[in-house]
Amino acid sequence: MKTKPNIIIICLDLGRPDYLGCYLSDRLVPSSAERSAEAGGFIRNTSPNIDRVAQNGVVFESVTATAPWTIPSHASMFTGLYPHQHQANWHTFRIKPGIKTIFDLLTEQGYQSVAVTANTLLVSPYNMFGDRTKILNSVCRKHPEVSVFVDEFDERKTNAPAVANTFLGFLESFENDRPLLAYLNFYDLHSKYSAPEPFFSEFVSPAGRQQLKNIGDLYNLHFKEMNHQVTITPDLITVLRDFYCAKLKMIDHYLGEIFNTLQEKKLWDNTLLVITSDHGDILGDHQRPSFHHQFSIYNAVLNIPLICHYPDFITKPKHINAPLIQNIDIFPTILEICGLPTDHLLPGAPGKSLVNYFHQNITASPRPFAIAQTNSPEIFLKRIGKQVESSYVKNLYAIQNEKYKLIFSDSPLAPAGSELSRPDFLELYNLESDKTEQHNIAEQHPDLVKLLKNMFFNLTQSETESPDAPADSINFNEQATAQLKKRLKILGYLE
Repeated sequence: MKTKPNIIIICLDLGRPDYLGCYLSDRLVPSSAERSAEAGGFIRNTSPNIDRVAQNGVVFESVTATAPWTIPSHASMFTGLYPHQHQANWHTFRIKPGIKTIFDLLTEQGYQSVAVTANTLLVSPYNMFGDRTKILNSVCRKHPEVSVFVDEFDERKTNAPAVANTFLGFLESFENDRPLLAYLNFYDLHSKYSAPEPFFSEFVSPAGRQQLKNIGDLYNLHFKEMNHQVTITPDLITVLRDFYCAKLKMIDHYLGEIFNTLQEKKLWDNTLLVITSDHGDILGDHQRPSFHHQFSIYNAVLNIPLICHYPDFITKPKHINAPLIQNIDIFPTILEICGLPTDHLLPGAPGKSLVNYFHQNITASPRPFAIAQTNSPEIFLKRIGKQVESSYVKNLYAIQNEKYKLIFSDSPLAPAGSELSRPDFLELYNLESDKTEQHNIAEQHPDLVKLLKNMFFNLTQSETESPDAPADSINFNEQATAQLKKRLKILGYLE
């Protein structure tokens, strides 16, 4: 490795690993429109270009996000910290001031930093990329800074071409005189957005097309289900999974154009590609909601892909089966690959470099427990004048070891005596025999429940935020509040 590598982080926002072909590479099965429990996901050609990268890289088979939605999960990816440490959540919408991100540290090391993001919560109300990162997609200078992607998105259109073409335009004039750090966010997997031909018809049948037309408002489908206004049938679940596959294939197509351009410009060998996601989606694996993500903390939402490709550094492609890897490990891994001291630059951070997995036959986990959490948006929604439904009132927590996973929740604002106010509102799953978390065994194992719950609080004891009075809660004026409500609605977080 003669020079510092270029680094491109590609986020398949809402991307699940079990819908990518490279996560099924050891299962040689014919193409099928059906979901295979044995294979663990769709056995269809959804990601040929990503698979090509994975064949010559390192694929981490079991990676867990620290949170089920955009802001806290990205903050963990960018800082190597857990949500209770970086404190980016529904109250703050930003990383705690004073904490440095990957963009801060690498620009200090001479990197040129750019971003193209279709998920505009990352740039507004607060810019998570920092002042030294150039946002390549045009920004409308209103209050607060809002990408024009927000107002120009249309449910009849797609944004993957815009993200890819914007970055390709940048690469055309990239002189490679300084190492590059680039972040790309593809948002089309969310239900609001469509997929053009030929991708749509490759996965969605004519009958499925008609079902989608009959629904019309896919954007609010999960809210309607939670409010008992619609019933999600098995046939509809199949169609929506097909639709998800079509959009994944479309994103993969445009990623292929980026990969080809990197090769043509001779940037391929000295570029570290990190392909991942911030969270997945329920996609029919659970109910109410059967689709969406921020209202649950099951592994259908928390499990994310992580693929690393760097020809000048990764000499032996492999799949890593080590459990309990988390997205907090991405930042220190990148730092070590760049030859930077992780202990000095990230003192006390729980994220662990995964570089040893690249070159050694390691199957051990980097930690004994993986944790995830998200606070309830209830206080925030009330502050902006949004009526709060019962689905919003939960703070969600999860802790898992190699065999068991505990989920528990609470709400400081839940009515006294309600189910959510009970301290024993929890779920326990045996992940060895119940990977999709369908059979709650908490009542049979009270001692294990107590042990895991205490361990979660031990691991997060540094948390200082009060749910009732967040130390650094966001405070918008009337104009900013209206813009944020519009943005959250466009992105699918509000009705």
